[in-house]
Amino acid sequence: MELEELRAEIARLSTALEEASAANIKVCEVLIKYLSLLF
Repeated sequence: MELEELRAEIARLSTALEEASAANIKVCEVLIKYLSLLF
């Protein structure tokens, strides 16, 4: 792999990680709301 390919892959993985983190945060927010309704 060349340097440019590695940089592109790192950028792609960084974006994927940010998206996954945002999705996890959203899931946690929904769970907290749901649990607060139960208790």
